[in-house]
Amino acid sequence: MSSHPQDPQLPVDIRPITNLSSDDPDFWDLDSHTSDPGMDFQEKDDLENKSGAEKLDSETKAKKSDKSAIEKVTSIICYLTIIALFGYLAYYASKQHNFNTAKGYETNVPVSGEYASIQSIETWWKKPTGNQAQYGVTLIPVAKITLSDSSTSGKIRGIFFTSANPIISKEASRSGDSANLEFKNGKFTKSGSNEITIYGTDGFRESAHFIHYRSQIDERWTIQLSESAPNQHSNDQFKYLAKAPIEPLSK
Repeated sequence: MSSHPQDPQLPVDIRPITNLSSDDPDFWDLDSHTSDPGMDFQEKDDLENKSGAEKLDSETKAKKSDKSAIEKVTSIICYLTIIALFGYLAYYASKQHNFNTAKGYETNVPVSGEYASIQSIETWWKKPTGNQAQYGVTLIPVAKITLSDSSTSGKIRGIFFTSANPIISKEASRSGDSANLEFKNGKFTKSGSNEITIYGTDGFRESAHFIHYRSQIDERWTIQLSESAPNQHSNDQFKYLAKAPIEPLSK
């Protein structure tokens, strides 16, 4: 079989075969005389599949990242909403109920005024004697007042007040007569010392009322003191000085 010149314009892998005869077994073996440009079809498919898988994996990660960011923002919004809801409920509850643990009857002693300095006020309840109280009263409040050494001269007015009744009035009401106490150079004129004891003229008429008084801490009778310069009698000349609760003790 005659040989044919190779066409220089054709690619190497598709140029005619000139050195083999059709009778030669190698003539029909394409793999033995066909050049490979770099890879076979299987390798190309594998590369394409790998590239597709990497692209899909990259897209999946991006979607997961976007979803994760959305979930974080949503969680933060939910937490803030819950906190705001609890804050509103607490505010609403505080408006409907008084959660203030401070009592309005708490004492401010020791305290110093312009004329008198109160060192202490001791309080309790006792049974009245003689004409010491109004008719029918079985227990009256008592207050022992002690002046400190820094007191000068003036007048103290002591008034007992009943417990504040939130149903009728938020303010305590005056009970009984007032006690006007003059003091000079830090000593009470009536007692001759820096201590004096005063008694209320009104109080509890039934023992059950005192039992209730002792069983709770929300309501207390109080003793309130105001001061003025010596020889003053007008109410507007007295200035508030001190207060103390009447303790639920009976002597």
